[in-house]
Amino acid sequence: MLSQNIKVSANDSSNDGLESIMPHFVLCVRDFNLELEHNGEEMTADEYLEMCLQTKTAETQEDEKYNRPRECIKRYFTRRKVFTFDRPAGRKVMRTLDLAREEDLNEDFVHETEKFLAYIYTCPGKYLLNKSPVTGSMLAKLLREYVATISDGNVPCVEDAIMIMTRQENEKHAKVAVEEFKVFLKQIQLPVYDKNKLCNSNLKFKKEQLSSLQSKLMFDTDSKFQNSTEDEMQTLYEEFEKHNSKLLYEKCINTLHKMHETTVKVNIEKGKYATSGGHDVYDQDMRVLYDEYNNELKNIDIAERRKAQHDFESKMIHENKLMVTEDKKLTEKESKELMTTKLNTLKTELIQSQKNERIKLEAKLDDQRRFYDEKRETAKRKEKERERRIADEHREELRRMKEEFEYEIKREREKRIAAKERRDMENERRRLNERERALEQNKWCYLS
Repeated sequence: MLSQNIKVSANDSSNDGLESIMPHFVLCVRDFNLELEHNGEEMTADEYLEMCLQTKTAETQEDEKYNRPRECIKRYFTRRKVFTFDRPAGRKVMRTLDLAREEDLNEDFVHETEKFLAYIYTCPGKYLLNKSPVTGSMLAKLLREYVATISDGNVPCVEDAIMIMTRQENEKHAKVAVEEFKVFLKQIQLPVYDKNKLCNSNLKFKKEQLSSLQSKLMFDTDSKFQNSTEDEMQTLYEEFEKHNSKLLYEKCINTLHKMHETTVKVNIEKGKYATSGGHDVYDQDMRVLYDEYNNELKNIDIAERRKAQHDFESKMIHENKLMVTEDKKLTEKESKELMTTKLNTLKTELIQSQKNERIKLEAKLDDQRRFYDEKRETAKRKEKERERRIADEHREELRRMKEEFEYEIKREREKRIAAKERRDMENERRRLNERERALEQNKWCYLS
């Protein structure tokens, strides 16, 4: 019996709900030539079928054998329909029936065929146990599962077959949703500057897809398929967002390199920074470059811009160090040259001053020699001794001044040498003048 070769549920052997999943029973009787009447009264084909399905009182084994198929049909096929077809045409037409025209066919046969087609086309679709309509692909999966189970010698279980079919259908719908999400991502032109807009667009489309998927899923009470599909979409979006971030980073870093090539690097080649204080100029140009970079790419998320800028600055550390080293060398060189120039100037001024003082002294001595010409011979020896002593003292003074001067120069290299040197030189000049005045007074005293 059918009830012994198929079951509704794996946990229930009663098969009480089997009739709910059985198809309509449609009986087509060809070449029907009986009269549809009973006890002299006409009946319909359906009434004729119901009459034929009447059972006998089971008194013998033959009666049970007679009743069994009729009971099964009435039990499991609650909707039953019969179509009785006359012979399609005469013998001559039947030989070439596939080439026959409609007007060559029996009128009663054509009429019954039209009724049959109208009934079949208007029959409602089948539904699963959860009232979900059965589609063609679902029916094919169910049939394959039934055939495979029967071929293995097992009893087909409707519930198991439906769950297998449901899982396959859910997997198909989930796969379709994921594929549509992939198509959605492929349609987005990269890179997308506004990450918030990209995220909102993703959330909106994903919400629509998941809502549509939820309406198609069957028996997904634990939301297994919906959650796995959402997770897969999220993974795809995260990979997509990571790729978008990579493109944004590449655009930022390429923009920085391009700006650097056309501005700062050109200035380096021209020697703009090859001067004292060049690093400050270089640093200012780099700040201008970063300002222009952020202004040009202001539509890109600030985090992406800062990351690219930080990496670019790391690559520019060597160049920055070169600018600092070169600036330091040039500054030290210019300072040294300036000190040398100042020292030479001071030396020249000192020599010229000494020369002028010597000329003045010699002129005064000449005047004194002319004035004291009569006493020249007497005072000549003393005068020579005095002049020798003065010269020795003068040389000693010059030597001492030289040592002090060199010492001051050494100290001035460390801090404000120029100002202190001038003060020292002025003090020296005043001491010389005082000594000269003292010498003149001594001369006058001696001559007097």
